[in-house]
Amino acid sequence: MRKKIGTAIEETVFRRLRVHAAQRGRSVSDVVEESISSYLAIHEGSADERMAAFERFTSRPFGLSPEQLDVILEEDSLDQ
Repeated sequence: MRKKIGTAIEETVFRRLRVHAAQRGRSVSDVVEESISSYLAIHEGSADERMAAFERFTSRPFGLSPEQLDVILEEDSLDQ
């Protein structure tokens, strides 16, 4: 079931949104829904869930400390 919502955004952002949707043959509504879904997929989850994911990632076989992970994430592989 779809739910109609109302919101206010900057006029320039709305213009860009309409152009983007039109260029891809999509409705503004579809692009907004996809954008919100993507945003939520990235930002959902409790701090405990994110910490559990971090602990799984840094446990064996990787065994990385938070500091080691920070160094890896900050490295620019294109500089090598």
